[in-house]
Amino acid sequence: MKKLSFTLIIALLAAGGAWAQNEFPFDGLYYMVTDETAMTVELISYNTSKPTGTLIIPTTVSDGYDDYTVTSIGDYALENCSSLTC
Repeated sequence: MKKLSFTLIIALLAAGGAWAQNEFPFDGLYYMVTDETAMTVELISYNTSKPTGTLIIPTTVSDGYDDYTVTSIGDYALENCSSLTC
């Protein structure tokens, strides 16, 4: 019984962690849902190719089902992107 309970707890924690990490790509950038109720996301990283030149971050993005408002840029979202211009 203890083994079953322990396994169930681990499975629930893993499922909760996977749900909390709701990330998705949109137009070459990756976003993480920060508030499911308010439908907001944070820019967290770029795809395999670094953005160069002028980068336009949209005000809204879609995961294919829902539209989200971009409210922030993560601390390391554009790390090593030295070819961006202002």
